[in-house]
Amino acid sequence: MKYNLISLMRAGAEALDQVADECGRAYALHEAANNMIMLLNGTESLDDFRSCYVAQNSQPMDLDARFPDNESLE
Repeated sequence: MKYNLISLMRAGAEALDQVADECGRAYALHEAANNMIMLLNGTESLDDFRSCYVAQNSQPMDLDARFPDNESLE
């Protein structure tokens, strides 16, 4: 199954905007979606993308533990 990553990012940004997030995360998420579009379309390189975004010490989330009912979606 493929997900529309851009739609997910846009929905997250709009949700942040609706709760009046004052940290600028809605803008940052929309900007990240724009940059992801350019990356996926090949108009921006991975190196360009990495010049804007870092993962720092972030680790992948255990999605099975976080969303145990996810198996019912498959």
